[in-house]
Amino acid sequence: MLALGLLVSCALLAGDAEAATGAPADLDGSFGSHGMATVEGPSGPQLHTQAPAKMALGPAGEIFVLYANEPPCAGFSGCAIEWSVEKLSADGVRDGSFGIGPGSALTVHGNEYEPAVLAVGPDGKPVVAALDGGRVVVARFDQQGHVEAMLGAGDANPLSGGAYTPPVAAVQGDGKVVVAVGNAEELRVVRYLPNGERDPGFGNGGETTMTLGTRSRPAGLLLGAAGAISLAAPQCCGGSPPYGEGVGFVRLLANGQPDPGL
Repeated sequence: MLALGLLVSCALLAGDAEAATGAPADLDGSFGSHGMATVEGPSGPQLHTQAPAKMALGPAGEIFVLYANEPPCAGFSGCAIEWSVEKLSADGVRDGSFGIGPGSALTVHGNEYEPAVLAVGPDGKPVVAALDGGRVVVARFDQQGHVEAMLGAGDANPLSGGAYTPPVAAVQGDGKVVVAVGNAEELRVVRYLPNGERDPGFGNGGETTMTLGTRSRPAGLLLGAAGAISLAAPQCCGGSPPYGEGVGFVRLLANGQPDPGL
């Protein structure tokens, strides 16, 4: 069972060893049930013991949680993985009407431990980017928690990533979706229009590709002022020659070109 909240350590006791009440590290009793909220899968609260999950905040402070079911296969590849999104209020109350019924899960195939990423747009619609057999699929859910559109579904050159190379994503204020993924040789950044097509005003046909000296994968994506996009990419894959170690940092302008001022 996945639980939201912070697990806190015991407070240090002083004098006669009385526990402090309402200490800063205590759980917020007004959130969920005694400071915690749970996420339940399609078959109830019993999820895979290593089921991955991601969280994101909505425009009104609501909480979205992306989680995966237990794959119905025994191997480490080719598993059918269902990514679902749950919605809770800012106070930790589960929205029982969100993400119910057919179309409420994104099904992909791959390794059961490959993570996905969650972002939420200003309209309150969750966007999920996940690996699917080596390619990256991007799905936008509607405000009821059902898959509304697959972004980039008709791409002739779809985004791809190697094993354990999860994508990162963010949603701009105008609804455009930015997705980045890396592999052993390059970092690829794509921006999609709200209608699911690549943005022709970004990079080259909607994509910017660059080679990083660290042989890296993106660890995070931030949207800045005037549409700037910043990515941090720590070294991975052993740092073997000709690739170095350390962290690569990239900042793109709103048009997808590298920022010359960085």
